[in-house]
Amino acid sequence: TIPEFRNLSQSVNRMLDRLAQSFDLQRQFAGNAAHELKTPLAVIKSSLQVLEMTPNPEIADYKEFMQDTDTSLNRIIKTVEGLLALANLRDIPMDQRVELYTLLQQAVQELAKKARSSQVKLSMGQPVSGFVYGNPSLLYRAFYNLIENAIKYNHSGGKVTVKISQTKALPAAHSKPADYALVEVTDTGIGISPEYQEKIFAPFFRVDKSRSRAMGGAGLGLALVAEIARQHGGQVKVLASSKKGSTIALMLPINSPLIAI
Repeated sequence: TIPEFRNLSQSVNRMLDRLAQSFDLQRQFAGNAAHELKTPLAVIKSSLQVLEMTPNPEIADYKEFMQDTDTSLNRIIKTVEGLLALANLRDIPMDQRVELYTLLQQAVQELAKKARSSQVKLSMGQPVSGFVYGNPSLLYRAFYNLIENAIKYNHSGGKVTVKISQTKALPAAHSKPADYALVEVTDTGIGISPEYQEKIFAPFFRVDKSRSRAMGGAGLGLALVAEIARQHGGQVKVLASSKKGSTIALMLPINSPLIAI
């Protein structure tokens, strides 16, 4: 019948629209990845050409070349490591029992030295007990990336506060709210404009490209957090942001209530 054909046509059109959107995203991702790798390679090539054109290079010239090359190679390595991490997430087992607060505490302790060197005060909220099923290495990476980002884009004398609590949320394709662990990382940094608050979790996106690259970022840290959250049935989002700072929250479904300890 005509209504059935109309419904079928609409379904096919929606499927084609989703496929076109997927192809566009893949092309954009490939273009961004190529740009991230091409830029440091061009710097290495340019530095080499300058050195070759110098009639009698001195030790200082070689040292400058080596420094430029080392910086560019580190940027390439970080980009490749980030791409490999994103590509391999689905192959990692997600069935281990993970104590959240302990893992979060380890990430805070690991970044304490970086916070001190940046003159940023790093602190944790009340300890709680609760666990999820997933992969501890991936969750640690997600916690680490969020906290490191909050330190990196802060200012001297600033603060980063990390806390974990319990909340209820409505999972996709479910009608009843479920219990989630809410890991909040709050900073006193530069803030995130409303138009960028979803885009910051896309691969290679940077609010301030020159500042991010100067800090050694590859633009994949928050994208990796978002993918790890999805692999664990959760999500990451900007809860609040202003010129006084931001709060980014990682939500993870929990298997037991969080209890203060």
